[in-house]
Amino acid sequence: MAYEELLFDLYRAGAIRSNPQGGPLFNTTQAWAFPHLIRKVSQALWEAASDIPCDLLFGASSSSLPWTTCIALEHNLPMLTLENNSWHTGKTCLIVADLVTSEDLNIIADLRKNDIVVSDILAIFENKTLLDPLSQYNISQTALFTTQSISDFIHEKTLR
Repeated sequence: MAYEELLFDLYRAGAIRSNPQGGPLFNTTQAWAFPHLIRKVSQALWEAASDIPCDLLFGASSSSLPWTTCIALEHNLPMLTLENNSWHTGKTCLIVADLVTSEDLNIIADLRKNDIVVSDILAIFENKTLLDPLSQYNISQTALFTTQSISDFIHEKTLR
């Protein structure tokens, strides 16, 4: 899948835009108005996760639920919430996020308390500021787009 085309689609939908204070702004809920875009994002995420073993999915925030649900339906994977995780002890869970946040560290701790294996977070947008805290939890972050690639893309689009 061409990720540049996906980035353009997200930009056109208003899910990413430039920030006058620097760096891009993300609001992926803007993409929810376009079912084909939900599918494209979900397919790209799953493609990026092809080497990550998982039995379960966890949508890290409400804004990541459309992609998580789409992946779960397409690949017949159960979705967890913090309330229903006790049924899945010993299983491997892939956390799906738009942008990894510090709240995800709490989610990881809660899931691990219930003997759910968490080793990866799959995200649309990379968050470099959390790479070190994630590594302390032995968590890998896989993202479709880096902040730099998005900034470069937006810069290119605004110059045209």
